[in-house]
Parts: sequence; C-alpha cells; structure tokens
Amino acid sequence: MRGNQTGKWKSSKAGKNWQLRFFRILIRYGGRRPAYHIMYIVVLFYTLFSSSIRASVKPYLARRFPKRQTLPWRFIDSYRLIISFGRCLIDQAAVAILGPDNLEAEFRGKELALRTITSDKGAILINAHAGLWQIAVSQMGFLKKNVSVVMIPPEEDSPIAETLARHAACKFIDPRCGFDSVLQMLQSLKNGEILGLMGDRVFGDEEKTVETEFLGDRITLPYSPYKLAGAANVPILVIMSAKTGYKKYRIELMKVIRVDPADARKPETCAQYAREYARELEKFVDRHPWQFFNFYNLWREETLRENT
Repeated sequence: MRGNQTGKWKSSKAGKNWQLRFFRILIRYGGRRPAYHIMYIVVLFYTLFSSSIRASVKPYLARRFPKRQTLPWRFIDSYRLIISFGRCLIDQAAVAILGPDNLEAEFRGKELALRTITSDKGAILINAHAGLWQIAVSQMGFLKKNVSVVMIPPEEDSPIAETLARHAACKFIDPRCGFDSVLQMLQSLKNGEILGLMGDRVFGDEEKTVETEFLGDRITLPYSPYKLAGAANVPILVIMSAKTGYKKYRIELMKVIRVDPADARKPETCAQYAREYARELEKFVDRHPWQFFNFYNLWREETLRENT
C-alpha cells in the first residue's frame, strides 16, 4: 500500500471562503506585507490547534529533519514550513490582484531549454509542489510555444488561473477525463506544445506508478510523464521554483531527461527516469527545505509507521 491515511490525495482550499476574501481585500488595499503579518498569526493558531495540519507536514519533516523529532522542534518546523507556504500563497494572490509587476522572476537555464526544444517538437515540463510552481509555468513564454497544464481546471477568478494567464497561450487538461485526457496530452505534444505535469503526486489510477527512493525511504511516483515522453519522443525538462526574496523567485531548469522510447512501455523500465527526477527533488529540498509543499504522504505506510 502507499500514501496517506485515506490512500488518495484530495484537493482542498487553503482556508475558508471568508478568510480568502479577507486576504484578497487586505492585499488589494494594503499590499502583501500586512497580509504576511496577519498570516503569521493565523498559521500560529492552526499549527497549535489543528492536528490534521500537523499530520499533513509530518511525513516530509520526519525525513528531512530526522534528528529534530522532539515536540518543540516538530512544532517549530511545522510552523516554519506552513509560514513559507502561506507567503507563496500571498505572493500568488498579489500577482493576480496587483499585476505581474508585483513579482520578479529569474529563470536559470534558458539557453539549455532553447537548445533542447526544437521548433517542430513539443516537450514535457515536470514540476513539483515546490515554491510557486505556477510562476515557473507562466515564465515559459520565451520558448514561443503553447502550454497545456495537466490539472483540474481552477475557477476563472482564482489566483492560479490568473497567474497562469500570464502565459497567454496556456490551457488546462483535466486529468479526470481518463483516456480522453491521455489523447489530449499526446495531441498537445504532437502539436509541438509544452505539456506541464506534476512529477511528485499521483492523480487518478494509482496502479500506474513506479517506486523509487526519496529522503531515505521508498516512495511511489507516477510514470505517465516518462511513458508520454517516450511515446512522443520528446525531452523532459525538470523545472522547480523557489522564493528568494520579498518579491523574488528563481526558476531553475534542474535537468533534461531523455526517455528511450523502448523504455516507455513498462513501469519497471520507466523507474530509472523517476529516480532521476527524485534525485533532482532531493537537491531542491536540500537547498530549500522550507519550500516543499507536497502536504501528502509520499512514503509507504509501513515506512511511516517505522519512523513514528
């Protein structure tokens, strides 16, 4: 078995509707700084009194900081990680409400990306729930290609939709549509587009996964990005983003993965590429331990029990 307590990841909003409206009003009329200050108080309350929030960050923190598992450290680290997540959410809302000039993004690896992607072929962009991944997608305009993002389409006025709208040719492919979703992904690549996927979380059919290692324990990752890359014979760009200042983010092309089409037919032959991705993710969390926001138990239940 794999994963969290329920066996499946479920999407949820970061806050109640009235709380989100309050922060949007605060950002619109006061900017992000007062929103940060209020958020620190709100997060302190939830970290103190919400066992579900503490449980959601425990699997990652227990492995990233295995020597800091006493109660005071667990509280401090949980608070620090959720605060970092809150800042990114406020930044995302600030871009949507105040405009793209409210954020500065540096892209490292443009030259490699331009050399990798040909004019007539598409590419797969594998992201992670790290930093502000929507900013990374919105910065792909220099490739002069349409972008399709595989995710449940957000509401039109949501910060995610408005952030991604900075890339004018961005559209969504709903992963809940089964085989039709796969056909849309392949068509996107055939049309020479960039296909954005998450490499650190499984949506839908959990049988289509491979095992690898991350932070010292076995995890399960989707193999569909590698299967698609091999079937379409396109490169994979592993891209992650990190908050580096008050208004600054750095987007980095961590690695280019090339999948042998012969390896794309079976999960076991795709596992080597998932390992490459997991190694890049480890490099990221080594440099930015407070910016991995996959609040989900990636590790198998038995390894979680052994470490609690």
